[in-house]
Amino acid sequence: MVRNIIIILIVSFATHVLQAQNVRCSASVERTVIEAGESFTLTVEISGDDINVTAYPQLPPLKGLEAIYANAGESTSIQIINGKKSVSKSYQFLLRAKEAGKWTIPSISVENNGRAYTTQPLTIEVVPAGTVSGNQNASLSKEVFLAIVSAKKEAYVGEQIMVYLKIYTRVNITQYSPTKTPNFTGFWAEDFPIKQPLEPEREILNGVTYSTFTIKRTAVFPTHAGTLSIDPAEIDCELRISKKGRSNMFDDFFSPFGDPFGQVVQTKLVSNSVDIKVNELPAEKPANFTGLVGNFDVTTSVDKASLKTGEAVVYKVEISGTGNIMSAEIPPNPFSDDFEKYDPKSSDEINKKGNLISGKKTFEYVAVPRASRQFEIPPYVFSYFDPSAKKYITKSSSSHTLDIAVGTGGIASGGGLSKEEIALLSKDIRYIKSDVDDWFQSDRGFVYRWWFILLWIVPAGAWLSGNLFLKRRARSLQDIEGAKYRKASPLAKKRLKTAEKLVRENKVDTFYAEIAKTLSGLAADKLKIPEASLMKELLEERFREKRVDEALIKEYLDCLHMCDEARFAPESKSKEKIDEAYNRIRSAILNMDKAI
Repeated sequence: MVRNIIIILIVSFATHVLQAQNVRCSASVERTVIEAGESFTLTVEISGDDINVTAYPQLPPLKGLEAIYANAGESTSIQIINGKKSVSKSYQFLLRAKEAGKWTIPSISVENNGRAYTTQPLTIEVVPAGTVSGNQNASLSKEVFLAIVSAKKEAYVGEQIMVYLKIYTRVNITQYSPTKTPNFTGFWAEDFPIKQPLEPEREILNGVTYSTFTIKRTAVFPTHAGTLSIDPAEIDCELRISKKGRSNMFDDFFSPFGDPFGQVVQTKLVSNSVDIKVNELPAEKPANFTGLVGNFDVTTSVDKASLKTGEAVVYKVEISGTGNIMSAEIPPNPFSDDFEKYDPKSSDEINKKGNLISGKKTFEYVAVPRASRQFEIPPYVFSYFDPSAKKYITKSSSSHTLDIAVGTGGIASGGGLSKEEIALLSKDIRYIKSDVDDWFQSDRGFVYRWWFILLWIVPAGAWLSGNLFLKRRARSLQDIEGAKYRKASPLAKKRLKTAEKLVRENKVDTFYAEIAKTLSGLAADKLKIPEASLMKELLEERFREKRVDEALIKEYLDCLHMCDEARFAPESKSKEKIDEAYNRIRSAILNMDKAI
């Protein structure tokens, strides 16, 4: 009996030892040479016939490295070969390299069926950012990269150019996050909506097939001639690279699964930059050209052809087409001085369908005739530049004839009241005044007391003040450009203070972007033209119309040009150059603000 018990114990112990010997525990990283600041994945794997993890692995204290996600992500793999089952459990930790040097990840313990198993230590070499030998990253850069793609490499000032930010990939992307968007300095930019979820397209590049995802679509319009650059964009990406090789090209590349046991890699993708050659518009500009570039039509209408003095008529101009429609300027008021004229009201409707900016801009003029006669509104004539035909095109609307008859009260004068109405009103006022005198003189009790009179006067005064305020506010809301003009000076001074703060903080690129906004914003609001139309020639013309001194015009335009070039000139980023630029631009802004 005792002998049998001993045999059973020996067999059980031997079985346990054999099972223990069949359990393997290891640790691995995707690469052992890592740049400072870069993320990488540490994988702890335990495998064998009988896997029952009773205590999850815990990261030991790390030196030179830090854990981004200390809680391990778990995955399980089961294989049955010739009837024999093998189980593998993997635990992944996301780490980041902090300091340059050689660092050791100590052994990590995993408890399986109550018994502890340890991994081997790992040595990681962390090198300064940008010094990793290209071989490791080169292979990955062939599998996934970020690119700015421009539909045109050459265009005219004001011409639309479509710019796309695309991810090219042959591996699974589990997630991405933009960290730096393209910089469109020197362009007017309009973003297009991106359909979600992202849909892949197939593109062949240098004989290699990629899945591409467009993550940003932007229409840009150059505001001046020269070689304009679109700076690189950056995104942070999490990739899952299959251990079995590259994923099938028909897999979902933005799936969080793909190969669930694939290697997770954190990486930063930096796009290329793009240079676009921008040509000046041809010199022979028509007199009625205001900066529209594309293909446009114009229609005009009146809400009535026959009216009487004192009645309002609405004249409408509608410009429609494809191109920089937002640059359309307010047409001149067509009504003569014997009309009471009101500030025009404008509205726009912009469409972003396909790859073109299209839409219409409408201007409405309200006028009230003061004399009976026949009045003709001449055709509205305007010109635009067609970049495909490479020439200016002039179009005109139809004319409109107004038949103005005498109103029922005679020819209007004095705010739309006839002489008879004025006389009658005068008589009524005298009668009411007489009645009020009698009322004050008579003894009618409390009705003649001052407080009773206030009960009538205060509400009436409040109603009148409120009504005047609402009318003034409504007129102000309609006069959008007038409101911008009034706010231009305070806004420019506020932006100058922001720029001064950026100078103190030595934020060079942000400073030049902010000061450029101040220059362009003040000019656009003061001259009452869209910011998208701020071309050098147009600014010179409008400044001269305002009789601005030629030296100040040149200085202001030089400051705008200096802001554009400052991003590409390393010497402009020194503290002395920034201080000099700020003082010079501040002086130009304040002087121009006084001049216009």
